[in-house]
Amino acid sequence: MVYNTCLRNLEAYPTEQNGTLGIFLRDPVRYTESTLFIPNGLVPLLQLMDGSRSLEDIQTEVLQRFNREISLEELGQLTETLDRGYFLTSNAFLMHQKNIDREFICSPLR
Repeated sequence: MVYNTCLRNLEAYPTEQNGTLGIFLRDPVRYTESTLFIPNGLVPLLQLMDGSRSLEDIQTEVLQRFNREISLEELGQLTETLDRGYFLTSNAFLMHQKNIDREFICSPLR
């Protein structure tokens, strides 16, 4: 599956989980209540997810900039996880956002 690799505008704060340093991602506008732990070793990948690069481009740039090999399968898994949590600007997120907005507009209570 091909994903839009554009990370949404999220809050990221440093944390530790099971002895591993990383960041938690959170949606400040609460379109999703999900949080996601990203180990420090994967944080540079997030910086490349600006919507202008394919997974292949990210793979190449990680090798060039950080001298680190990452498989397309690993990138795909990360992207799929981000998309399932509505952390990417993807069709799935846009549909989810539309549904949340519609529910809010139609709600008699605010």
